Amino acid sequence: MISMDNVSKWYGQFQVLTDCTTKVEKGE
Repeated sequence: MISMDNVSKWYGQFQVLTDCTTKVEKGE
């Protein structure tokens, strides 16, 4: 399983993700 909680990402001055949460189960 891969899990990401509350991820935010910026490219320079542009915020492209804000509090992104995702979960991928084995086999997906």
